[in-house]
Amino acid sequence: DYERAGYVLVGLSDNAKDGQLGKQTLTHGVQDQYVYLNHKAVEITSKTPNPPENSSVKPEDLTKSADRIIHYVTEKDKTPLLDDTTQKITFEGTAYIDMVNGKNIQTVEGTDALTGQQVLVALTTPGKITWTATADDGSTVDNNKGSFNQVTKPVITITDGKLAGTWTVTGATANNAKQDGTDLDPASKDFDPHREVTLEYTKDVNADIIYIDDTDNKVLIPTAQDTDEHGKPGQDVHFAQDPQKTISDYEKQGYILVRDDFGKGQKYGETDSHYEIHFVHGVNKTVEHKSAIRVIHYVTDDGDQVLHDPTTQDQVSFTKTTYTDKITHKTVGVKEVRDSEGNTVEA
Repeated sequence: DYERAGYVLVGLSDNAKDGQLGKQTLTHGVQDQYVYLNHKAVEITSKTPNPPENSSVKPEDLTKSADRIIHYVTEKDKTPLLDDTTQKITFEGTAYIDMVNGKNIQTVEGTDALTGQQVLVALTTPGKITWTATADDGSTVDNNKGSFNQVTKPVITITDGKLAGTWTVTGATANNAKQDGTDLDPASKDFDPHREVTLEYTKDVNADIIYIDDTDNKVLIPTAQDTDEHGKPGQDVHFAQDPQKTISDYEKQGYILVRDDFGKGQKYGETDSHYEIHFVHGVNKTVEHKSAIRVIHYVTDDGDQVLHDPTTQDQVSFTKTTYTDKITHKTVGVKEVRDSEGNTVEA
């Protein structure tokens, strides 16, 4: 009955050993027999099928988990860019229960005096649940506690669809998924089993510029990309060489600027930007003047002068205008065009 109640036999008085327990004849001088019992203890985990009914700790109390979900979204409208990352740490507890009173206690090893088998004997000292942590997704466990490892994803590249492009994490949210979990102690009253963090991203926008010769219908400089590593809407666009200097260099060669999309500077928009700079050939104008004179004399048949006014003169004047292409140095025809300032020029 005592064994069923959770006791374990740990000793007998000498007069009760060797099968003598309860077998003495009641005669004068017979000594009392003593039976020594201790409270038996049992180990309880989350997988224990039949714990003591009076146990103060239940198997379901001995498993806990904590997770952190990381969201990757656009800054503007919070559209998901990637599947969430879930980090998880699982804690499994072990407790030792006094089978007599159901308390969580400390134990020592003892020997069942009847069977000789090793048993756990309950002490009166209160016990604590011992927790073992295991982690998924690279999280860290240490001293039966845990912490979520830092997740850094500065750039996300999407190759197709409406969100295709390169996305860069915002400075304000870059450290949201830092190492976290100083309070991930399953024994703590502040144990927080679930948390969520969000990393927000803005799309990188690019810019390029091309220089075109409209006279010869050819590209002067192939498309040049911007030099900004991560262009953002509202930021200034930069190229390796200042477009104003490039334009000046071409104008010194004799080109006329007729279109300048970039002007004195531009800022990135919400989408990629493409700028074109157009030139035509300037010309040199040369004007030559020539004339011819015809003199008419009036005389008689024998050569006598008829009139005192000796002559009548006719004069014809000629003007020759030549245009020479400043780039090819060939003689060309011209037409009027408007330059980038709206002035009418010959080209």
